[in-house]
Amino acid sequence: MLLTSVAFNYGVGRALITPGRSPSSRKRWYRLVVAANLSGIAYFKYAGFMGEIWNQLVSGSVDFRGIVLPLAISFFTFQQIAYLIDVYKDPALGERDPVRYLLFVIFFPQLIAGPIVHHHSLIPQLGGKGNLNLRSDNLALGFTVFATGLFKKSVIADTFATQATPIFDDAAAGTTPDFLTAWLATLAYALQLYFDFSGYSDMAIGLGRMFGVTLPLNFNSPYKAHNIADFWRRWHMTLSVFLRDYLYVPLGGNRRGPTRRYVNLMLTMMLGGLWHGAGWTYLLWGTLHGAYLVVHRVIANVRERIPLRKSRVEHGLAVLVTYLAVVLAWVPFRAQNMEAAGRIFRGLTAAGPVVLPAQYFDRLQNLPGAGPLLHAFHVSAGELGTLIERLWVVVLMLVMGHLAVFFLPNVQQLFHAGEGSATSPVWHPTRRWALVAGVLFAVSLAALSGKTEFLYFQF
Repeated sequence: MLLTSVAFNYGVGRALITPGRSPSSRKRWYRLVVAANLSGIAYFKYAGFMGEIWNQLVSGSVDFRGIVLPLAISFFTFQQIAYLIDVYKDPALGERDPVRYLLFVIFFPQLIAGPIVHHHSLIPQLGGKGNLNLRSDNLALGFTVFATGLFKKSVIADTFATQATPIFDDAAAGTTPDFLTAWLATLAYALQLYFDFSGYSDMAIGLGRMFGVTLPLNFNSPYKAHNIADFWRRWHMTLSVFLRDYLYVPLGGNRRGPTRRYVNLMLTMMLGGLWHGAGWTYLLWGTLHGAYLVVHRVIANVRERIPLRKSRVEHGLAVLVTYLAVVLAWVPFRAQNMEAAGRIFRGLTAAGPVVLPAQYFDRLQNLPGAGPLLHAFHVSAGELGTLIERLWVVVLMLVMGHLAVFFLPNVQQLFHAGEGSATSPVWHPTRRWALVAGVLFAVSLAALSGKTEFLYFQF
């Protein structure tokens, strides 16, 4: 299917850049190829979801469960759609060499989960004398970045997965977690996804650099964002650019007044949610982020009229509020269905059970009038040892993970080669860095002995 997609899109791309072709003919070819690409992804990715909606509306029995979702279909389809849109606008951007076009689409470091690469940034690196040659400096830097990403994924992310996955699975099976457990699972998943996607982005960039190819940054410490717009400038950066250039701007962007701007933001993020997966949970995730962006834009408009200097405390609070908003939105993103997401949310808001150590529960229960309140808020007694064990998990894992996220340098800061001295934390091809890379790689390989998953592979 991948090769068929490449051949079809390359052929239509050649038709779009053929000299002498009339504007009406070019438009027909352009509409044909975009419709064909969208039809393919609609069938493989969304037919099951549409069938489910149809069955609920008319009590039908349409069954699309036999459709297998092709690996990386969203990435290689939208990457080629972006190429064809640009070529339709400017035929000079078209690629005539079929081998270079093929390599542009199937370049393996970024094929599975991005970054989404524009042809004008990648294709020039794939041709010409001396390109794609193996060089010691590229191999050294690329391998170190790759080893760092693999460590993030197989050691850090998969460790947080052991805390998040069982609780979300229990929620899908019908169990409402208690308050502490719900927050433990939600924060653990936020860190799992962070290190999983950050690690994969690092591995893709590292592999590309080993071949002398510079791939675009896709991840820039997004949890340090001070508002939701800043978050989307840092998280899955190439997808954000794609949604802005090929969806938000064609919808009208901010050129048709504030109301239309808010509608465009909502539509863009809702479709961005469905890009990640066919399901109500992904639609809810996209809708939440659309609402976040609308609220941010409204507040930004007010602040533009009343300019205020933001203090460091206000900046810190803005980062915290943004992070909590993003974390809460991750709940439907991770949950297997809407019912499971609802159970996690009930736990997060203490609408579910709250477990306290038995000795503290007994003291509270003996207070006048406390009994009905404890019952109303589903507070019960638990074993102190179990709660302390879970508290240690929070202290040793979540706190350390958040310290790393908020205070350690990211990869582009750490591996911006050529600056600083050989003893600075900035990367240089030294024996010390070779030892670090070797240890990270060895530990990561040892951690891969168990079951692992790449969260973004399903998209």
